[in-house]
Amino acid sequence: MKNICLLVTVLLFSVSVLGQGFRYDTIPASKVTPNSSFRYDTIRNANRSTGGEVYYPQTTSQQQKVTEKSSSGFKKENLVFGGTFGLYFGDYTSLNISPQVGYRFSKYFTAGVGIGYTYYKEDNYYGYEDWTQNYLGGNIYAQLNPVSFLRFQVQPELYGFWGSYQPDKKTVACVLVGGGIILPAGRNGGISMMVYYDVLQEDYSPYGNQVFFSVGYTFGF
Repeated sequence: MKNICLLVTVLLFSVSVLGQGFRYDTIPASKVTPNSSFRYDTIRNANRSTGGEVYYPQTTSQQQKVTEKSSSGFKKENLVFGGTFGLYFGDYTSLNISPQVGYRFSKYFTAGVGIGYTYYKEDNYYGYEDWTQNYLGGNIYAQLNPVSFLRFQVQPELYGFWGSYQPDKKTVACVLVGGGIILPAGRNGGISMMVYYDVLQEDYSPYGNQVFFSVGYTFGF
């Protein structure tokens, strides 16, 4: 009788142990070291005969690489649009339209391209009753922002020009160097107030031999 009771007890204990089951993601906390933290990602097994799931650990370094990969590359929110618009009436008439588009590579550096058109008209200029001049061309620029409200800029430009007086020369190059301040305006915009100077000083430059002031607006997504 004692032997029968002992056998029944052993069988019940065995069934109780088997009924607890086993989980792949059950690991004692004492077995996890500080430098081996991971999480389990469930991936379907390609073997259809088993129909099961395989759990592969993903280390912290692997997670970091995935994050860095997703954060690299082109980002639409880093595009910036801006430029200048100028209009002057007085002893002469001047109109300037210069849109630009750029990409913010970091909070300190932005670069881009633009196009520009300038129109001048002046009465009695060197014997011309109605002297006019047109400039149309393109530019590239690089901006440095050491702090959020301060900007330095270099902008090479190349223009073709025509008007009342057309010399043999058909194009003129300029390199604008300047700096100024940025006033925040809107969510991702700002008003720039800059001072520039054309360091090349070629003949027929639209800027002349003088420092000039420019106001522009920049906005992003």
